[in-house]
Amino acid sequence: MKNELNQYTRNQSFDQAMEANPNTLITLLLEAAIEKVSQAKQSHKNQQFAKKGFLLGRATAIIDGLRDRLDISLGQIAMEFDQFYNDIDTSLQMAIEDEGVELLTDIINSLTEICHLWKDVVSEIELEQMPFNPVVMQTEVAMAA
Repeated sequence: MKNELNQYTRNQSFDQAMEANPNTLITLLLEAAIEKVSQAKQSHKNQQFAKKGFLLGRATAIIDGLRDRLDISLGQIAMEFDQFYNDIDTSLQMAIEDEGVELLTDIINSLTEICHLWKDVVSEIELEQMPFNPVVMQTEVAMAA
């Protein structure tokens, strides 16, 4: 019985990865969600509807995991991500019953756009944190001249 209960405890390695580098993990999770929805789209085209439903369930779990870890108290951007994840979640549920692939394409496009934006933000943050930031150094040199 104890082993069965342990399966429902929080995943400590996931939490540790979130603490170590949450930006990279968020990117990986967004990419995984895109992959699952893309696979679901292909399953739909192959008329493998049970597999499509399974894959959309996996994508939903990923999105829900991202949404659950948002700290809404951090302000407007966090609330906008919460709304985005809610909209994606709703679309994923609708896509299970949808007879076409257009909704899946829209979901993939939305997730891809957010993933690219997130990567840009992460790159900017990492660049600012570099000990010898070439952009900052150029600006400082230009200002001194």
